[in-house]
Amino acid sequence: LVGNDGTVYAPKCSGGTNTDFIFSLTDTGSELNINWSYPMGYSFAGCHGVSPDGTVYTLSKDFELVRLDPADGSVINSTGVLAGNGVACQHFAFGADGMLYYSLQDYPYYRFFIFNPELEEIWSEQINGLRGIALGDGVFVVNGKQNIIIAYDGRFKPVADAGPNQIVESGSFVTLDGSNSYDLDEGDVLEFQWTAPDGIILDNENSEMPTFTAPIVTEDTDYQFYLSVSDDAITSTTDTVVITVTYTINVDKISNSNFSIYPNPSQGVFSIKKLSNSEDILDMEITDFRGTKIEFFKHIPSQIDFSDKPKGIYFLKIRTKNGISTKKLIIRGN
Repeated sequence: LVGNDGTVYAPKCSGGTNTDFIFSLTDTGSELNINWSYPMGYSFAGCHGVSPDGTVYTLSKDFELVRLDPADGSVINSTGVLAGNGVACQHFAFGADGMLYYSLQDYPYYRFFIFNPELEEIWSEQINGLRGIALGDGVFVVNGKQNIIIAYDGRFKPVADAGPNQIVESGSFVTLDGSNSYDLDEGDVLEFQWTAPDGIILDNENSEMPTFTAPIVTEDTDYQFYLSVSDDAITSTTDTVVITVTYTINVDKISNSNFSIYPNPSQGVFSIKKLSNSEDILDMEITDFRGTKIEFFKHIPSQIDFSDKPKGIYFLKIRTKNGISTKKLIIRGN
């Protein structure tokens, strides 16, 4: 193979542990001069490939797929071991964007891969009798056993990311985060589909970032939520996020009658009154219906003025030495 700059890349494959190399050569017109060499794993076909950016891909002696710097043959990126049986037949094809379409026969193991230029696996599939690949306009073709030709839609499968696991309190307002889901096909718009466990209702199961109220639990409890995303034709593999709802000690022992919040609903001004024998209040915070913190009070005011806030539902969380109590505040329009 010849790179875009005219560098010649030639393999030497004889099946010996210390004799198989890929060579970078400069053609002077009268002779080929060696620039560098890299020890390869044995491959009886398709030893290497050169990408549009000039980097070189081959199997290492440890049968990892590696990406080499064309300047000196040093390893830029690598995968784990792909050809564990040590008898590889490879085929390389590159998209104009540098994506690597790679087939590997390591009998009885056959697999087709798509890697990004940094050798991060995008997709793979086992195809028995894999013999080679070709790229077309939005389609790649795989030649399988018994001359079976398989054509695939060249668009990428979207990837769902349900966000990090969270630990939340009973009765708190939780936001799920699918914003790191993606589709490598330019211009595709993702559609979201969340599935919640029984007993939990999301505000919008098709939202990128739906919300819900954590249930009241009597012990720490894990809840699994599932996310899949799709473009106009292809649906991702489902991703899972675990929300751990923690038990709040003595939450049921806080007497609502010990606190008076009035008027409620109001036009934005609320008064807070501690009645006799009430618990000592440690602090207080107010969130909107999405769980976003609006205000935090270390010293409890006798009055809250939210007249400049949009009308709607807010939540007042009061923390005392005996636990936490959450109350709903309603702001009405004028």
